[in-house]
Amino acid sequence: MTLAMNSSQRLVLCLALVACASCEPGSSSERPNVVLVVVDTLRADHMSLHGYERPTTPRLDAFAAESAVVFEQARSAAPWTKPSVASIFTGLDSRQHRVLRHIDSLHSSFRTLAQTFGENGWQTHGIQSNPYLMSVFGFEKGFIDYKDELASQVEGGTIARYNFSTGERINELAFDWVDRRTGDAPFFLYVHHYEPHHMYLAEEPAFMPAADALPEPARRELLASLKMDELMGGKAEGTPEDVAYLAARYDSEVLLQDRLIGELLDGLRSRGLLENSVVVITADHGEEFLEHGDFSHQNYKLFDELLHVPLLISAPGIEPTRREDGVGLVDLGKTLLGLCGLESAPFPGDSFASAVRGTAPDDSDKGVVAYGMLPEVGGLSRSAQATESLVMGRWKLIRNVRAKTSMLFDLEADPGEEHDLAEQEPEKVLQLEQQLAGYLDSRGGIGPPLAPESPELLRRRAAAERELENELKDLGYLGEDEDSELVPLEPDPAEADSLELISSETDGE
Repeated sequence: MTLAMNSSQRLVLCLALVACASCEPGSSSERPNVVLVVVDTLRADHMSLHGYERPTTPRLDAFAAESAVVFEQARSAAPWTKPSVASIFTGLDSRQHRVLRHIDSLHSSFRTLAQTFGENGWQTHGIQSNPYLMSVFGFEKGFIDYKDELASQVEGGTIARYNFSTGERINELAFDWVDRRTGDAPFFLYVHHYEPHHMYLAEEPAFMPAADALPEPARRELLASLKMDELMGGKAEGTPEDVAYLAARYDSEVLLQDRLIGELLDGLRSRGLLENSVVVITADHGEEFLEHGDFSHQNYKLFDELLHVPLLISAPGIEPTRREDGVGLVDLGKTLLGLCGLESAPFPGDSFASAVRGTAPDDSDKGVVAYGMLPEVGGLSRSAQATESLVMGRWKLIRNVRAKTSMLFDLEADPGEEHDLAEQEPEKVLQLEQQLAGYLDSRGGIGPPLAPESPELLRRRAAAERELENELKDLGYLGEDEDSELVPLEPDPAEADSLELISSETDGE
């Protein structure tokens, strides 16, 4: 039977069809903006958002309560910036994108999140502060504009150094770009803040310990002046008082970072941009304060003070809640595409958009894998492999790849990962080892060897790396020839023996 419609009914139907069409990924009026904020060196358990006793994140606490899904068990793909952000940008495991060392670059053949958004009509812009994420290393791919000027060379640059912050400038540039952009296309904005990173610049920490828990003034002055390599080299002499003082400075920097994120959110809200935006706030990795024998963040250690990171996601129509799902930042890109109606866009990873929307069970835990390698000392090979980890629910396996030995921790009973249960739970170890062994295959394997980059790109990259070298030494990323003021920065023979290296047959360089 054919139903006749009068003119009013036909008008209603036409309006409904137009409304439905506007919800498709191709529509510019309803597609959400995406704001991805990555904070350098922000460990989850030093945030009041995650129950820390100091009120370090009041703005994020409020934002979470008002409008965000908080993932209590989010973890990065690596314990330091370069491979972690490369995984966020590509949806690939560290061994797949092969950004493993400080001098490695993201190969131009890999598809990036910014590229995928750009191909689907989003305006893409990046503003970042870490020297290892500069465009010379390939991280600018897919961005129409990528701000990463060296602050020592360009007045008002974005790259932070060990002795000054660029956080205010990062926010200013974000607002400047938002205000200057034209057209009604949605945007993908990546903002990378640096504040909690060592040297923890708070001169008067907001959370100063009691006097009897502080080192002597001269010692505090020394601790406040050490560069990153010097601090890491001084681990053997670190005292509980040193840890209390450094943690107070770090926590004060977290509080400063919280304010900066709050100001970023306020500025976007005042411009009417938050209502139709997916907002993500996370971190690339955490920081250690001698919990497992080191300061700062060693690039082979896979304990949770380095891997457990915050993850807040706010999106149109999403109710604020907290979830216990184990999720990995390697899957964040696929998730953001899914939240923007781009589920079918070609991009690696397993989307957890259904968890953000609240349609997945709270225990939908597929396991989270991370990968680390030894520091670049003593002539280690390009393809050096050291450690890998798997978190599955309450259990965490950390595996020494060469020695084929594993540690097992019950994170519910032992969140500090102090008691290795491998000998007591051999069946659980075997189960997790088998899951870990199949992880890369389940994601497509390592892939074929990478084709050489163009000679022109390699020439430009080599020149920029030489220019950047002094900056990295100033930051303490590259050790000087001189000794640390505490102890010399040298390889630890015990660590080198316990984490033997292998040459990977999958190395494509």
